[in-house]
Amino acid sequence: MERLKELEVDREDRRGEIKEILTAAGKDKRPLSEDEREKASTLTTELERIEATIKLEEQTLAWNRDSAPAVRRPDGDPQPGPKAFKPYAAGLGGSRNPWGDCSTELGTMSAFGAFLQAVAAGAKGAPLDPRLSMAPQAAASGMNTSVGSEGGFLVRTDFSTALLAKAMGESVLANRCTTIDIGDGSDGIELPYIDETSRVTGSRWGGVQVYRRAEADTVTASKPKLGMLEIRLEDLMGICYATDRSLRDATSLGQIIQTAFSSEFAFRVDDEIVRGSGAGQCLGILNSGSLVTQAKETVPAQLNDTFITENALKMRSRMPARLRAGAAWFIQQELEPQLPMMTVKVLNVAGAEWVGGGAPIYMPANGLAGQQYDTLFGKPVIVIEQCAAIGDLGDAFFANFNEYLLIRKGALETAESIHVRFLYGENTFRFTYRINGAPAWKTTLTPYKGTLALSPFVTLAAR
Repeated sequence: MERLKELEVDREDRRGEIKEILTAAGKDKRPLSEDEREKASTLTTELERIEATIKLEEQTLAWNRDSAPAVRRPDGDPQPGPKAFKPYAAGLGGSRNPWGDCSTELGTMSAFGAFLQAVAAGAKGAPLDPRLSMAPQAAASGMNTSVGSEGGFLVRTDFSTALLAKAMGESVLANRCTTIDIGDGSDGIELPYIDETSRVTGSRWGGVQVYRRAEADTVTASKPKLGMLEIRLEDLMGICYATDRSLRDATSLGQIIQTAFSSEFAFRVDDEIVRGSGAGQCLGILNSGSLVTQAKETVPAQLNDTFITENALKMRSRMPARLRAGAAWFIQQELEPQLPMMTVKVLNVAGAEWVGGGAPIYMPANGLAGQQYDTLFGKPVIVIEQCAAIGDLGDAFFANFNEYLLIRKGALETAESIHVRFLYGENTFRFTYRINGAPAWKTTLTPYKGTLALSPFVTLAAR
């Protein structure tokens, strides 16, 4: 009890110091200075820790009262003490998931919802569900489970795996990338690569060249030129506000959160693969030095917002031949109506006038192509939302995303707080996934014979 009083005094001291800083700035009608902001931030952090400790002290006192022995009433019946906490389900020490049956998707959603219910209840001062103290969801060493900004409970592998599997299942581009899992003790990856920007003699492998014996007098020593590709992990975060009412329905809550966040994580990663800035997020192919942009047709002048046979022919020619097997077309949905019109035209003898006929380069899905997707030159045509608006740079790609590297680490982590939205009767759940990515190619490649640059990432210029 004495310890609790000391903590309450410390709490009031911190509150007083914060009020003094705010009052001084308000009196002068000015924003906080840099020193004042740093001091206020430090005091706020200390205040949160003190309040969390007070909460734990109060909870410990409550537990001591709960464990008081039963007393005998005059009529002979035992008078029980406060009602003891009962776990939600049996099997706390078993190998199966203690939150429920995760053998089905619905069961996993229900179990996930029960887990979120228990976290929210614990944050509001209810006796802690024993299942939260079990590995692997117990908070990591040094983290405070009572302060949302300082940690929380880790999502069980069962739940995080299901959530991420669903996210990756919904992803279109990330599924096609080369994925590397980062182990413990590392926050990124450094990969040596051959710094080759040209295939002309003397530039292959970054400068390797060999000679015939007759050329002995002109032999010059050479060696491969190596570069270093560095990618560091970055946090991708999501915030969910769950009302007290929604927390009462475990199945509904788990289904909503799993579906919504899986979809949003998938969309965001795919979007960054296309247009990420590379600053605190993935480096997108549109902002990469490895992007090849095929110019629009000028003779005759190409109409605005069109995608024509000549575009596709030339975009395909900019892909290195050895990479075409794993390539696909990615387009803006509004371009779809133009695909059936694509044919290789038959011109007259002078080559100036189209005389009809021609061979189609487009095949619809499940038609003569016999494939899941529409095809263009035999390669899948995939509609994605992340393509640019019709007519803009990036509304159509011919790309091989095996040449894009994604790094990730660990499972999805979550933390919970009741303070952020307390007045609205809502709990805040924060999800964090460590992931980043960049093209494996630093630049485009000049071919051995020819001048047009090649790349695994080819797009069409604005028109």
